Amino acid sequence: MKNMKMSKRYGSHLPVLMEFVNATTGKVLELGCGLYSTPYLYWFAGDRFVSYETDSEWHDRMRQYGVKYVQNYNQIEPDKFSVALIDHAPAERRIVDIMQLKDCVDFFILHDYRDASYNYEKIYPHFKYRKNYAHLNTTVISNIYEII
Repeated sequence: MKNMKMSKRYGSHLPVLMEFVNATTGKVLELGCGLYSTPYLYWFAGDRFVSYETDSEWHDRMRQYGVKYVQNYNQIEPDKFSVALIDHAPAERRIVDIMQLKDCVDFFILHDYRDASYNYEKIYPHFKYRKNYAHLNTTVISNIYEII
């Protein structure tokens, strides 16, 4: 991790994340911490923010932002969230966790939605609303609110 490469495309989801966090007042969940989203959410969402990470190196790097280490994402404490950023590894966990949380989250922000390895197309039929932000490689899904 010492030689981590940074690219502005890694933070392409930030404008969408900011829009939805700013428009809501409930808790904000982050699955998979990151150099762009975690500091923003920590400072902007404050005590509304909870982040989970399974990679010990990422956790160590981001623990100053209150990131919680879990051995797997099944250890997430159930709660109601206004926004959940889905940006974690391994790839196959993303759709599993979305489906487990689908009745607890108002808006899911899915980073890298065009990446076929995440298999997002399998979960889209389970949601009433979806909006793609193609230029940001991010999509938002919800079963509760229409996304305008």
